[in-house]
Amino acid sequence: MEIAAYAQGEGLCLVTGDLGFSNIRDYPPEKYAGLVVVRLPRTATASFILTLLEGFLQREALVGRMPGNLAIVEPGRVRIRSG
Repeated sequence: MEIAAYAQGEGLCLVTGDLGFSNIRDYPPEKYAGLVVVRLPRTATASFILTLLEGFLQREALVGRMPGNLAIVEPGRVRIRSG
């Protein structure tokens, strides 16, 4: 996927709603500066998404662990999977 290759090549953390990126066989976290998959309810508004992401970004300890890891961010919880 072009977006994944770009993020990988530029050393960027990829933030997406595409659950396919949570497949660590296809997207090994250790090859990325971080993968963040956001799981959203169907009724999510732009403001809801922004609030969810801001809440994640304010958790500095988690954000600092992102290189080489996968985070699944959903309302009420964050799961980290190491690469």
